[in-house]
Amino acid sequence: MSDATPRPGTRRILATRHALVRMTGRSATESHRVATPLELFYDLTIVVAFSFAGEEFAHQLAEGHLAQGLVAFVFAMFAVVWAWMSYTRFATAYDTDDWFVRLAVLVQMVGVVVLALGIPTMFEGMAEWHVETGTMVLGYVIMRIPLVALWARAAAQDPEHRRTSVSMAVGIAITQVAWVVLVLADPPIGIWFAIGFVLFLAEVGLPTIAQRARGWLPWHPHHLAERYGLLAIIAFGEVILGTTIAVRALVEEQGVTVDAITLGFAGVALTFGLWWTYFMLPTGELLEAFPRRATAYTAGQMVVYPAIAAVGAGLHVVALAFEHHVEIPEVAVMATIAVPLLVVLLAAYGLYGVVLGREGADPLHILLRSLSVLVVAVSLVMAWAGASLVACLLVIMFTPWVSVVTYEAVGHRHVQESLDRVLARR
Repeated sequence: MSDATPRPGTRRILATRHALVRMTGRSATESHRVATPLELFYDLTIVVAFSFAGEEFAHQLAEGHLAQGLVAFVFAMFAVVWAWMSYTRFATAYDTDDWFVRLAVLVQMVGVVVLALGIPTMFEGMAEWHVETGTMVLGYVIMRIPLVALWARAAAQDPEHRRTSVSMAVGIAITQVAWVVLVLADPPIGIWFAIGFVLFLAEVGLPTIAQRARGWLPWHPHHLAERYGLLAIIAFGEVILGTTIAVRALVEEQGVTVDAITLGFAGVALTFGLWWTYFMLPTGELLEAFPRRATAYTAGQMVVYPAIAAVGAGLHVVALAFEHHVEIPEVAVMATIAVPLLVVLLAAYGLYGVVLGREGADPLHILLRSLSVLVVAVSLVMAWAGASLVACLLVIMFTPWVSVVTYEAVGHRHVQESLDRVLARR
């Protein structure tokens, strides 16, 4: 018997060839739908963009350029997040793993890298209130162009959703031309961002407008919830990075001390608490039960991701404070963590409200929000009173754990009752 011939009774293992196949919509009820290796590979480039934006934002904050740094950070993060979300919404509807789709993702990954390379230049220009976004916009347009081709292909091969796919392809193409024209025209910064804001609203609103007018596309609630959760984990990685940088700075300044160990524990524990809070509800099941809430849920995520990454930037500011490279007082240093931390938690509760409906606005959630604000306020008062940054971080670390402990002790029963009432009213 030849070595190339399978033994009798042995199941043959087939090699995979990624030839072109017809692009049709995926079933919303498909079981065991998970993120593909291609999607996970694409996510790696988003890590780079988040890291660049967080690092540059930290330096702007440390130098006291709050307004400039915030504008640049929001612009960079929204560009990356929306381009990623836009492809994710396509992939959850059409996940045809052939060479055409793979090459389209390759081009998008190149676009992320180009966009990330333009982030430092954009931040430098923004420090002087000057627009230097050419490289960033080029990267963004490169990320978006493959989607035009993918939607056009979906329109050609899926007659049931052709009108919606055509609207998506045309809408994305028009907005990309508008971005290029805006960069080439180079108007004053106020006009630039006014037009840019309108273009961004047009891009974000396009999927909803197109689907309401032309018909809803197929999408998988569990796949979408998983993909959004994976991007949140990438953002949490930025917080871990900020913690690591802060600990390294303290070790270089003082050696391995109790403060350095405490700082490392506080940063990781803070991140872990945020992760626990973010994944507290069965989002996939709720989106399956209430699919029309996916649009609002997606919009809420666009607030959560930049806020999580900003917490990591704040921890990076702490590192710069340990190295005596900040021009702001210690209470402002703590505020660079405190403010985005509150935004993350309040936005997370807002997402609960989106998926739970009116059951999300109950006394327990209001109490937990109030307690979170109180813990953050205590850490800021400590910094104002002259307490060490490490001690302040040790206090602020407990902010997300207020929700975690309450949920695991008594809140899970309360949430279960809310879920039962929500599903009973369907």
